[in-house]
Amino acid sequence: MKTQSQTETEFARILGRSLCCRTKGQIVDHVDTFYDAFGPPEILRTRRTKLLYWNFQREDGKLGFSLLVPFPVNKNSKGSIEVDVAAKQPRDFLPFMQWALDQVSISSNGEQAPRFLNASRFVVVPA
Repeated sequence: MKTQSQTETEFARILGRSLCCRTKGQIVDHVDTFYDAFGPPEILRTRRTKLLYWNFQREDGKLGFSLLVPFPVNKNSKGSIEVDVAAKQPRDFLPFMQWALDQVSISSNGEQAPRFLNASRFVVVPA
């Protein structure tokens, strides 16, 4: 019989790192669900686009995954959003996607209290 630690993979959020840009999938849900599940995003602004993103590392400490949400600068992130799921290595995509879907499900279904309740009130900015 497998224990929970043998069947579940965990990932750690990291800040201030470059993005993984090989998009492999997409998750669509309410913006507050992502904030509640993963905390406030980091924001990268260009002249025309505002990119909300969350970076994660694998258990071995290597950067491996990003959740990315591009918006036009003049548009706010409200309602349902399409979140691109990017992985550094294609072989690592499925465990991360399953973990990300589980975190979103926990936050949206009320099975447990979200890890970052009301995180939409905050943003992550460089020190």
